[in-house]
Amino acid sequence: MKKLMLIITAILILLLVVSCDKKVVESETEGMYIKPHVFSDETNKAIEYLNAELKLWDIKLSDEIKSYKIDVLFCKNGKWQKNMSHMGNLDTKDLKIGFSQRDNKYFIIETSENTEGVLDIGEVVDFSDMPIITGKDIGSKVNVEKGKEIVLYSKIGFKEGNGETITDSKDYKNSNCDTGIVILVTFSDKIVDDERGE
Repeated sequence: MKKLMLIITAILILLLVVSCDKKVVESETEGMYIKPHVFSDETNKAIEYLNAELKLWDIKLSDEIKSYKIDVLFCKNGKWQKNMSHMGNLDTKDLKIGFSQRDNKYFIIETSENTEGVLDIGEVVDFSDMPIITGKDIGSKVNVEKGKEIVLYSKIGFKEGNGETITDSKDYKNSNCDTGIVILVTFSDKIVDDERGE
């Protein structure tokens, strides 16, 4: 229990550091998008010091978008199953969603000007006996479309074969992998009645 509290505290400290990062002024085109967050050198050093994997994405949405849904799927023994689903209403059009792995735990991070949250999504998927591991996360600006699943992060393992890279939400289902994790996000114009994690 103490270890879990230390992990959550470390992630909250990272959230504070991230929120204090210098604002990067960019001339963005109008529209909805997700792009990788640019960390300051200090934040990168903190992440390295904590020996954690941290991915964070800046999200810009229109007034049309009212809610979001995050799905986390695990593949074990070649079968995909939903590990967690989380829905939330949006209080802002600028949002950050992140993913962290540390000490055999996965976490989803959500932060905006009004809210911050960390969701524990369970133990790390075991890739130790996978000779082929491939993965993908959003590495450049991607347009957001209402109702379309976006793969934020994927890591999949194969006992044999060439390995396949996941480029869209349908690829992971057909990858024939042996183990894996996929994190999907979908945005909606509907308000959700019940904000929850399953």
